[in-house]
Amino acid sequence: MLKKFTVFLFLSLFIISTLNASSEDKIKSMYIGRFSMFFKWPIKSDTFNMCIYNDSKFAKILKKEYKNRLPNGSALNVIAIKVGGLSNIGEKCHILYSRNSSIRKNIFLLDDFDKTNVLLISDEYDDINHGAMVSFYLKDNKIRFVINQKKLLDSGLNVSYKLLKYAKVVNPVDRDYVK
Repeated sequence: MLKKFTVFLFLSLFIISTLNASSEDKIKSMYIGRFSMFFKWPIKSDTFNMCIYNDSKFAKILKKEYKNRLPNGSALNVIAIKVGGLSNIGEKCHILYSRNSSIRKNIFLLDDFDKTNVLLISDEYDDINHGAMVSFYLKDNKIRFVINQKKLLDSGLNVSYKLLKYAKVVNPVDRDYVK
């Protein structure tokens, strides 16, 4: 009896953790899709490219979630990028979401990144201090996000004050800030 209970308990914990991970991915996919409405890129494009680095499964979730939506008024193209496939990233992506891989551990992600207009999003909170413009974090069992406003403006991107109201902001800038 105890053995059956132990197996049941283990399976229950596994299912709950899988559901939580699934819910977390769904929430993050919604955030990323909505972010496109609150950021302004200097060059408008007919196709909006969301690149997912190091997680093709999440790229499929994002494709499914946004197959009938047009973020930023453009057709959506979700691109799964494998480790090592980041050449000419500025030409490929509007948003680059780094999953399962810290930016500071992959410093090559940041080479010449300031010269692109790519919104760099990370799953690692500390990456906000190492080049990410937006990072997700968990607080009180809720997914939150932090924005590095100066890094955004330095890369040529503008963010709406409406989004800043709901974010933790690091390196805030005055309205009169000029690069």
